[in-house]
Amino acid sequence: MLGCHFGRMFQVTAAGGSYQDGLTVVVQGCPPAMAITEQEIYGDLLLRKPGADELSSPRKEPDLPIIYTGVNAADTVENAEAIAAAAAAAETMLTVGYSLRSHAGLRRLRELVRSGVCGNIVGGRGMVGTYFTLMCATTPYRMTEPNALITDYTHLLDYLGLLIGPIVRVSAESATLGELAMMPRPNLFSAILTHESGALSQFHADYIQHPQRSLAEVFGDRATLMYDFQSYELRIYHRDRPGYEAETAVSARDDIYRVQIADFLAQIHGDRVPICTAEEGVAALRVATAAVQSAAEHRAVEV
Repeated sequence: MLGCHFGRMFQVTAAGGSYQDGLTVVVQGCPPAMAITEQEIYGDLLLRKPGADELSSPRKEPDLPIIYTGVNAADTVENAEAIAAAAAAAETMLTVGYSLRSHAGLRRLRELVRSGVCGNIVGGRGMVGTYFTLMCATTPYRMTEPNALITDYTHLLDYLGLLIGPIVRVSAESATLGELAMMPRPNLFSAILTHESGALSQFHADYIQHPQRSLAEVFGDRATLMYDFQSYELRIYHRDRPGYEAETAVSARDDIYRVQIADFLAQIHGDRVPICTAEEGVAALRVATAAVQSAAEHRAVEV
C-alpha cells in the first residue's frame, strides 16, 4: 500500500491489500488512559459503509473493527484487581509489562539483594529526572493531564517494591517549580515509602533535570548498592572496607525488550512464572494512587 503512513500528533500506519480478510492499522501517539472502544470506531466506519443507500456501491463490507492490543484493559485500580482475579480463577497467565524488570542493571541489583550482600535492608531510593521526556514527546498530554509524571514513572514504585519488599504506606508531596518552556503540573513529585519490613525508601521523579538522570539504590546494614541507568555503572559500598566495587551492567533499549519477549515466550511454552505478575502490577498501581492522594491531602496514606 502506497501512502499508508500519515499524521503528526496521531500517526496512523495501515497495512494490507485488496480482497484480504482485513487490514491492519497501527495508531501511535495515543496518551495513557485515553479510552478507545471498538464501538466508537465502528460508528465512524458506518459513515463509509457501502450498500447503505441506492447511490452507494452494492458491495457488502461489514467493516468490523477489532482492537488487538494497546488499549488499557482497566482504567481504575478496582478494575485491574478484577481482571487479575478473573485471570487467576481461569488459571490464565497474565503478565505486566514493567520493562525495567528486564534491565540488566535492575536484574543484577535484585541478584545482589537476594544474595544477602546488603545484610538487613533498611531503605533505598528510586530517582528519575528527565526534561528530555518532554522534549521527545510526540503528544502533548503531559501538559494537560494532572499527575502525568506519576503515570509515566510507576515503574520506579514497582522496582522499589521488588527490591525492598511490599509498600504499605506513602507520604508524598508534589510541586510545579522552575522557569522552563514546558511546565506540566506537577513537574516535581517526591514520596517517602514505608515497606512491610519497616524499611523506608524514597521515590523522586521530576520533569526538570537535564540531561536525564536515573538512579536505583538499596541501603543495607552491611552494604549499599547504587545503579546509574545512564552510565550503566553499578557500585557496591561495603561497610567494612574503603571505596567501592564497580561493575558494568549494560542494557540498551532494544536489549530490554528482547529479554522481555524471550521471558514471555518462556512463560507460554513452560511453567515459568511471569517476570511481573498481575498482582505485582496492581500493587504498583495501588501505591501510585495512594501517592497522588497523599500529595493532594498532605497526609500519609495507607496502601
